[in-house]
Amino acid sequence: MTTLALISDLHIGAPVKGVDLPAEQAQADAYQAITNMKVAVLNSGADAVLCAGDIFDRHNPSPQALQTAEDLFASFADAHLPAALIGGNHDAESPLPARLRLPGSAQWIGQGELGRSGPGTLVWEQFGIAIHGQSVRRRNETQDLASGYPRPVKGMWNLGLLHTSLTGYWSHRDCAPTTLETLEASCYDCWVLGHVHRPMVVETHPLIAYPGSVHLHRTGEPGGEGFALLHLTNQDVPQVEFYHVWTSDT
Repeated sequence: MTTLALISDLHIGAPVKGVDLPAEQAQADAYQAITNMKVAVLNSGADAVLCAGDIFDRHNPSPQALQTAEDLFASFADAHLPAALIGGNHDAESPLPARLRLPGSAQWIGQGELGRSGPGTLVWEQFGIAIHGQSVRRRNETQDLASGYPRPVKGMWNLGLLHTSLTGYWSHRDCAPTTLETLEASCYDCWVLGHVHRPMVVETHPLIAYPGSVHLHRTGEPGGEGFALLHLTNQDVPQVEFYHVWTSDT
């Protein structure tokens, strides 16, 4: 069995919101949530990491945010966990992704700088996995990026990595909207989605899931902040588990 840790919507630099906290504590708790998630992933038994975008928050492009992201991916590299990542709409607005120094074991998925020029595929031969993905290119991405994703690689698990509002039902802001029919037509085994902060399974076959956000970002947002584990076994359908990490809103 191969297990992948799924992380998304880290919004590194943004404070915890939606709870009555002093500004300094809200900022400190948000960074602590990232640390708690990192430790939990490192102790989860995961073999690799997928990140579905919004690594940074567009409102807070601080040196601390950049250093925290670099430390996060360096810690995965030190633990021999390869990482694949795409950028979300917040990353498209932030100057930090272009400054992010990634270890050799972490790669942007997609064509061109930061994976923004078009979809691409990363093959992890050691796991028998092909990851297809593309970063969001602009703040208001209205194009259906999923419709242009590559064909599946035969004989491998095929995973789609996409930052999307999907149909818009669960999101207050459209981003690379697409449909379940488009995702199903790809013939991938699984889609890992970012942008919607609620952790949930949208569909089971193929598996289409949002790992959710790491900490609370607005009042009334559903709970469950943390990450997910994706299990790839000899069974036909991948399985996902959601994990909650401590934050000030728990």
